[in-house]
Amino acid sequence: MEASAPRLVYSNTDGAVHKISSNGSVGGLIRNMNGDWIIGFNKPVGISTPLQAELWGILEGLHLALSHNFERLQWQTDSAEALNLVSSPMTNCSPIALVRSIANLISKQWKIEFILIRREANVAADFLAKTTADTNERAQTYIVTPQEIIPLLQRDLYGPAFLRI
Repeated sequence: MEASAPRLVYSNTDGAVHKISSNGSVGGLIRNMNGDWIIGFNKPVGISTPLQAELWGILEGLHLALSHNFERLQWQTDSAEALNLVSSPMTNCSPIALVRSIANLISKQWKIEFILIRREANVAADFLAKTTADTNERAQTYIVTPQEIIPLLQRDLYGPAFLRI
């Protein structure tokens, strides 16, 4: 009997940095192939740049995915700079510690495809990231979909009612 292929899940992550305090936070979620919520998270990451926050989001999301034993992921980010850093063949040698940590997780026994998406298709992860941007809240994991996220998930799946020009 042939083993079935591991199910594909989709992950969106985002980072946010408060304009005044420079406090960064990250958020993300993992959905099944129908777009249904599996799990989500958000976490403050301290003073950071926007790129650092994006990379922290990817790192924290990978930890969450690994802890749930997902084997096939499509990783969606709206940060071209973060995508280029984590997709480079030189990630293991990066001078950026966060990128090396991500490379270490990517090298685990799973298949990950990173893709760039429009910001308008990442609003649920953006919402989660901004929820802790300038608060003292601790990291949170969401097993049940937060009610505020439901319309945002639909928007991410089907697109916004308008497009940015």
